Amino acid sequence: MFKKIVWQLMFSYLLVIIFSMLLVGVISFRSVESYFINSLETSLSYDVRLVARLWEKHFLDPSSLSPREKRTVKMLTEGLTWQSANSRITVFDGKGKVLMDTGHLGEIPPERSELLDKALYGQETSQVFRSSPAIGVARISLCCPVKIVRGSYSGEEVVGAVFATTSLVYVREILSGMTREYGAGVIFSIIILAVFSAFLSSFIANPIRSITKAAEKMASGDLTTSVKMNRGDEIGELSRQFDNMRIRLQSTLRELLDEEKKLQDVLSHMSDGVIVFNAERNIMMVNSVACNFLGCFTLEGLKDNMDSDSLPFSRLRELFENVISTGYSAIETMRGLSGGRVVKIGYSPLRAGNHEIQGVIFLFHDITELSRLDDMRVDFVSNVSHELKTPLASIKGFTELLLDGALEDGEKARHFISSVNKEADRLARLVKSLLDLSRLDSGMVKMELDFFDLSMLVSDVIARLSIKASGKNISLDMQLENQLNVYSNSDRVQQVIINLVDNAIRYSPSDSKITVKLFSDDDFAEFHVIDEGPGIPLEDRLRIFERFYRIDKARSREQGGSGLGLAIVKQIVETLGGRVWIADETEHGCDFAFTLPKAGSDDLI
Repeated sequence: MFKKIVWQLMFSYLLVIIFSMLLVGVISFRSVESYFINSLETSLSYDVRLVARLWEKHFLDPSSLSPREKRTVKMLTEGLTWQSANSRITVFDGKGKVLMDTGHLGEIPPERSELLDKALYGQETSQVFRSSPAIGVARISLCCPVKIVRGSYSGEEVVGAVFATTSLVYVREILSGMTREYGAGVIFSIIILAVFSAFLSSFIANPIRSITKAAEKMASGDLTTSVKMNRGDEIGELSRQFDNMRIRLQSTLRELLDEEKKLQDVLSHMSDGVIVFNAERNIMMVNSVACNFLGCFTLEGLKDNMDSDSLPFSRLRELFENVISTGYSAIETMRGLSGGRVVKIGYSPLRAGNHEIQGVIFLFHDITELSRLDDMRVDFVSNVSHELKTPLASIKGFTELLLDGALEDGEKARHFISSVNKEADRLARLVKSLLDLSRLDSGMVKMELDFFDLSMLVSDVIARLSIKASGKNISLDMQLENQLNVYSNSDRVQQVIINLVDNAIRYSPSDSKITVKLFSDDDFAEFHVIDEGPGIPLEDRLRIFERFYRIDKARSREQGGSGLGLAIVKQIVETLGGRVWIADETEHGCDFAFTLPKAGSDDLI
């Protein structure tokens, strides 16, 4: 493209030069032509006056001239025509009669009569005739009167006239020769200028073309092409400045990429989700957390679902339009997101320097756990209130009955007091369990760790609970690995085992079997209690270790449970560095399991 522009400039330059040369040539030729015509006219006027002086004596007294003198006058007159090529001189008397003519009589110029009449009246006239079909060849014609003085007191008398004409052919020939030479010079100059223009255009266009190609590569993102040229002119300076700009762009782009990478790293490691929209609701920035919140694992999936009518995308569109129209920031809670998450969404407009809204930013903060804990707190307060209310109501009722007179009846009084004692024991167990949980949560319970044989501890617990199991005709099957040493707190581990085995006995039907397993697994000792009871539904297994959570509340209260045992078990095991769970392998009943860190050989030394 630049070469075309340079060629257009050079062509325009050539046209200007050619036009200027032609204009100068025309003006010069006009000036030369005028110069030659004026010179011929002056020379012809001189010749005519000279002839008029030669013929004055003839007109004054023709008889006084000898034949020799007459021949001399004629020879001198003819000699003037010889000096002026293509000239013709005609001498007239006062009546217009031709006395001498150096030309042919048949070739009379048409202007001669007009000029002769003016000369016979005493007026010298001249006229230039250009070439045309009417007058033929271009020429100059001039007519001069012949005047004499006959007496001392008489004035000049016009007694004749001298007419002279000369052709401008040789002037035309001279101008034609000049035109040919000038034209040849012009053509030669044009050729030289064309060659010089081609060289100059390449000299200018090639570097510019290189800079253009480099600019196109820069526009496409390639900043590696250098266009630095070792030239001392403006193009060389342009190439150096362009190369400096390329280097600065590389540095700026590298810094921008580093900043973008830092921003992407920050976004990718944020626990909160971020989505940035422009004013046309196109996604400008998003992190994986936001995609996961919305149930989309890729940016393309998020873009594909933004126009869907399902929640939460329809709500996001409403919030976007609300921010664009009002320009206000706000926060709201959205439920029902992917995985049952509860998310707090903060949205705010993005403004430019002129405060014009350029987009909207959404921040997603996962409050699922906070919401769950809040629900647990509400449930905990409700359950604690209910658990305290029931024994307190019983104690209150029994004491009122005693005060109303039942105290006088020994048998009833003993029954009511026994019931009050049971409810008080129940309250004591509940308060003790709550205190244990509180102390475990706060870290106030100091776990004294020591080495002991877990298999022996399990055997002792099973032996103590076997009487209770035999009361329901439940057999206890032990599959224990011998000499399994652990580094833990024996009292708390014993509490955990008692709680799990006691629950299995309590909720297992009569004539069933409970299997207790203990084996080593890598660096942990693993304990299982498998019963043949009613089992726990899948939807309740995730919450079974929550405080006061019961599957069958009525049956649990009948069995004397408070709903805190498994929560205490979970807290103790995790504090001791293990974990507790419900295994999924059993088809019927439950399989409660926990692990504890084993004592290594180095620890036993």
